[in-house]
Amino acid sequence: MNAAADEDVFAALAARRAAPGAEPVALAVAEALARRAAAAEGETRRLLLARLQRRIDAISNVPAVPEAASAPPPWAGLCSLVDRLGRAEAPPPRSQVRAPAPPPLKTVAALQPTVGRLKTEHRLRQARAQVPENAGPLHSSRVVHRMLQTLHADAPAYLQALSASVEALAELERAFEASLRPAGRESRGEKRRQR
Repeated sequence: MNAAADEDVFAALAARRAAPGAEPVALAVAEALARRAAAAEGETRRLLLARLQRRIDAISNVPAVPEAASAPPPWAGLCSLVDRLGRAEAPPPRSQVRAPAPPPLKTVAALQPTVGRLKTEHRLRQARAQVPENAGPLHSSRVVHRMLQTLHADAPAYLQALSASVEALAELERAFEASLRPAGRESRGEKRRQR
């Protein structure tokens, strides 16, 4: 190839680069080939320019796809799904979805007052066991025990309700502490109780 033919190849590449719709990867390969041909001499240059000419012809023969006729971008479906989900009402969390509780059995319902009374008496015995022998009249354990005895004598139903509330709060506290602990790790007290 002569110098004029060489310049024609480089001019064809520049024209193809300026044309709309050219494939960027094919153009990048052709430009790299043109840089190698420009730096080469002799037979190597001639072979690289011939190869570059074939590459430019292949790029020119590919019909350009107009932007309007092209298919929608692949993420268009995802965008519409996200829009639909954003407008949809969120379902309630699983922890809030509960089946209605079955009615209590007649025997259980009949025994609940007795069980409540027995639990309250057990709590009174526990409170009495925690009072030290030599505790004075204003010792906190003795004051709490006297208060519980007075409630038991004057308002046993209130004491049962108070005892149930305290048990529920203690259970909530245990559940909260368990949720703060890393999974798989037990406290020392739990390990001792299991032995």
